[in-house]
Amino acid sequence: MNLLKTTVALTSILALSSCGVAEAIEGAIQDEVDARNTARTAVVNTVGGTETASSAAFVEKSDSEDDDSDDTDGDVVVDVSEFSDFENFEDLGEEYQERITDLYEGIGALRSIAFTDPTTLPTSGGATYDGLMSLENLVGEMTMTADFADDAISGSVTNFIIDDDTAVLGTLDIGSGAIDRTADTDTAYTFAADLTGELSIEEEDGAYDIVGTILGDFTGPDHEYVEGSVIGTANHTINEEDTNDFSGHFGGEQQ
Repeated sequence: MNLLKTTVALTSILALSSCGVAEAIEGAIQDEVDARNTARTAVVNTVGGTETASSAAFVEKSDSEDDDSDDTDGDVVVDVSEFSDFENFEDLGEEYQERITDLYEGIGALRSIAFTDPTTLPTSGGATYDGLMSLENLVGEMTMTADFADDAISGSVTNFIIDDDTAVLGTLDIGSGAIDRTADTDTAYTFAADLTGELSIEEEDGAYDIVGTILGDFTGPDHEYVEGSVIGTANHTINEEDTNDFSGHFGGEQQ
């Protein structure tokens, strides 16, 4: 079973051609910024800006919140196939379908909300965000903490599943993250952090060593949400030829 099969190609961090690694990473990040801004501009031009996102629920709703109401004012409905190669979405695992739909409908709703101005972020205290993160054909549960006193980002992603609902062992750590209070959100992300760890499938030999970068922004007038992209590589610990570039997305809501 291929733990990290490539189904999305937002960027290719190892497509170095004749340039150096640093230049390739810089180019990959700029590609992500451009794609992010293009998507958000399209939504704003269509529906106009809003201050709340009633669909931005990156965690499973409780029974009391899950009703059949038709009130969708302020929502932006997004086809999840926009973000990945889901030609046979209905054939994927039920849990995977639920998670990936929650993630990308949440991200879609946030497109109509302005990014938080980094200069207005608190200078003390912190905030914790719970949500989801996708890495190609994987999706896991994310917890991210913003330390506003130290301008730091940390967290973890665990309980990954593959698109057939197979459980994935291991936890990825979000660390060495920094908030850039001078960032121009029109051209750059507000924060970045490392994403590292090992993921494996029970009863299969070896694991994948994950080395990646998360690139994100706070969204909403009171930094209620985080959203962004993930890029990196997955290297098999036994088969050195089994190396995959990956990309993905994350979104979370302040708790």
